[in-house]
Amino acid sequence: TTYSAVRPAAEGAACVWLRKEAAGGEGVLAAYQTSNPLPAWTPVRVVAGHGPETTGLAELTPRIEGFFDVLTTAETRLALLKAEQVDYLFYGPAERTLGGWDPTSWECLRPAYASGAYAIYSTCMGSDA
Repeated sequence: TTYSAVRPAAEGAACVWLRKEAAGGEGVLAAYQTSNPLPAWTPVRVVAGHGPETTGLAELTPRIEGFFDVLTTAETRLALLKAEQVDYLFYGPAERTLGGWDPTSWECLRPAYASGAYAIYSTCMGSDA
Protein backbone atom coordinates (compact mmCIF):
# COMPACT_ATOMS: atom_id res chain seq x y z
CA THR A 1 0.00 0.00 0.00
CA THR A 2 1.09 3.55 -0.57
CA TYR A 3 2.08 5.77 2.33
CA SER A 4 0.51 9.10 1.45
CA ALA A 5 0.24 11.41 -1.51
CA VAL A 6 0.98 14.41 0.70
CA ARG A 7 4.01 13.06 2.60
CA PRO A 8 7.51 12.56 1.09
CA ALA A 9 8.03 9.21 -0.65
CA ALA A 10 11.29 8.63 1.25
CA GLU A 11 9.44 9.11 4.53
CA GLY A 12 6.92 6.57 3.32
CA ALA A 13 9.69 4.07 2.57
CA ALA A 14 10.99 4.49 6.13
CA CYS A 15 7.48 3.89 7.46
CA VAL A 16 7.09 0.79 5.30
CA TRP A 17 10.33 -0.55 6.80
CA LEU A 18 9.11 0.24 10.32
CA ARG A 19 5.75 -1.37 9.65
CA LYS A 20 7.52 -4.59 8.62
CA GLU A 21 10.03 -4.45 11.49
CA ALA A 22 7.76 -3.51 14.39
CA ALA A 23 5.84 -6.26 16.12
CA GLY A 24 3.36 -3.71 17.41
CA GLY A 25 3.30 -1.19 20.22
CA GLU A 26 6.95 -0.18 20.11
CA GLY A 27 7.66 3.38 21.21
CA VAL A 28 8.98 5.82 18.62
CA LEU A 29 10.47 9.25 19.26
CA ALA A 30 10.23 11.78 16.44
CA ALA A 31 9.32 15.40 15.85
CA TYR A 32 5.63 16.13 16.35
CA GLN A 33 5.03 16.64 12.63
CA THR A 34 6.48 13.18 11.94
CA SER A 35 4.80 11.53 14.92
CA ASN A 36 1.35 12.80 14.08
CA PRO A 37 0.77 10.53 11.02
CA LEU A 38 3.17 7.73 12.01
CA PRO A 39 0.69 5.51 13.93
CA ALA A 40 -1.69 5.60 10.96
CA TRP A 41 0.94 3.86 8.85
CA THR A 42 2.83 1.71 11.35
CA PRO A 43 1.85 -0.40 14.40
CA VAL A 44 3.80 1.82 16.79
CA ARG A 45 3.14 4.15 19.69
CA VAL A 46 4.58 7.66 19.45
CA VAL A 47 5.72 9.85 22.32
CA ALA A 48 3.65 12.78 21.05
CA GLY A 49 1.18 12.97 18.20
CA HIS A 50 -2.51 13.80 17.71
CA GLY A 51 -2.51 16.65 20.22
CA PRO A 52 -5.71 15.90 22.15
CA GLU A 53 -4.71 12.25 22.51
CA THR A 54 -1.24 12.99 23.93
CA THR A 55 -1.27 13.31 27.70
CA GLY A 56 1.07 16.08 28.83
CA LEU A 57 1.77 17.39 25.32
CA ALA A 58 2.71 20.86 26.57
CA GLU A 59 5.37 19.34 28.85
CA LEU A 60 6.55 16.75 26.32
CA THR A 61 7.01 19.11 23.38
CA PRO A 62 10.04 20.99 24.74
CA ARG A 63 11.58 17.72 25.97
CA ILE A 64 11.23 16.15 22.51
CA GLU A 65 12.57 19.25 20.77
CA GLY A 66 15.42 19.46 23.28
CA PHE A 67 16.36 15.85 22.58
CA PHE A 68 17.76 16.98 19.21
CA ASP A 69 19.68 19.98 20.59
CA VAL A 70 23.48 19.61 20.58
CA LEU A 71 23.65 21.02 24.11
CA THR A 72 21.36 18.37 25.60
CA THR A 73 23.20 15.86 27.77
CA ALA A 74 23.19 12.12 27.19
CA GLU A 75 21.61 11.73 30.63
CA THR A 76 18.70 13.97 29.65
CA ARG A 77 18.20 12.07 26.41
CA LEU A 78 18.35 8.74 28.22
CA ALA A 79 15.81 9.93 30.80
CA LEU A 80 13.32 10.72 28.02
CA LEU A 81 13.88 7.35 26.33
CA LYS A 82 13.33 5.53 29.63
CA ALA A 83 10.32 7.58 30.73
CA GLU A 84 8.55 7.15 27.40
CA GLN A 85 9.75 3.58 26.71
CA VAL A 86 11.26 4.48 23.34
CA ASP A 87 12.41 1.59 21.15
CA TYR A 88 13.12 3.58 17.96
CA LEU A 89 14.27 7.06 17.03
CA PHE A 90 12.89 8.29 13.70
CA TYR A 91 15.28 10.85 12.22
CA GLY A 92 14.43 12.83 9.12
CA PRO A 93 14.20 16.44 7.93
CA ALA A 94 11.71 17.47 10.62
CA GLU A 95 13.98 16.16 13.36
CA ARG A 96 17.03 17.89 11.84
CA THR A 97 15.25 21.25 12.10
CA LEU A 98 15.04 20.80 15.87
CA GLY A 99 18.80 20.94 16.38
CA GLY A 100 22.20 20.05 15.06
CA TRP A 101 22.71 16.93 17.17
CA ASP A 102 24.07 13.90 15.31
CA PRO A 103 22.39 10.67 16.48
CA THR A 104 25.34 8.59 15.22
CA SER A 105 27.41 10.19 17.99
CA TRP A 106 25.52 8.42 20.80
CA GLU A 107 26.19 4.82 21.79
CA CYS A 108 22.57 4.32 22.93
CA LEU A 109 21.44 4.33 19.29
CA ARG A 110 22.11 1.64 16.70
CA PRO A 111 21.44 2.27 13.00
CA ALA A 112 18.52 0.14 11.86
CA TYR A 113 17.39 1.82 8.62
CA ALA A 114 18.79 4.54 6.38
CA SER A 115 17.72 5.86 3.01
CA GLY A 116 18.21 9.37 1.73
CA ALA A 117 17.33 11.95 4.37
CA TYR A 118 15.67 9.38 6.65
CA ALA A 119 17.12 7.09 9.29
CA ILE A 120 15.68 4.95 12.03
CA TYR A 121 17.72 3.93 15.04
CA SER A 122 16.95 1.25 17.58
CA THR A 123 17.58 2.49 21.09
CA CYS A 124 19.30 0.92 24.06
CA MET A 125 15.78 0.77 25.58
CA GLY A 126 14.50 -1.50 22.80
CA SER A 127 13.33 -5.03 23.45
CA ASP A 128 16.31 -6.47 21.57
CA ALA A 129 18.87 -4.27 23.37
